[in-house]
Amino acid sequence: MESYEQTKLLLFQRKELKSVVINVSDPAGARFTKREIAGELLTYGRDPSADVYPLSNRLTDRGTDADHRDPKGEVAFVQRCGVVSMLKI
Repeated sequence: MESYEQTKLLLFQRKELKSVVINVSDPAGARFTKREIAGELLTYGRDPSADVYPLSNRLTDRGTDADHRDPKGEVAFVQRCGVVSMLKI
């Protein structure tokens, strides 16, 4: 697994990247953020230490509703029958 992690890290270090999005809920992703990364770093995860994180998730008979926080504010995601829509709150 260490070999896989090192190979994945190389993807985030490619000099032509302008931005990188990393899941910090994954232990490997959290380690990646402490390494040299090409481009602007944006993190996502399950808690407020990430740049993008969930505020709420609701499963309804029509699909899934979820609210997330990102650096620009709150965003509502609505998934109906496999289609995802984003609504700025």
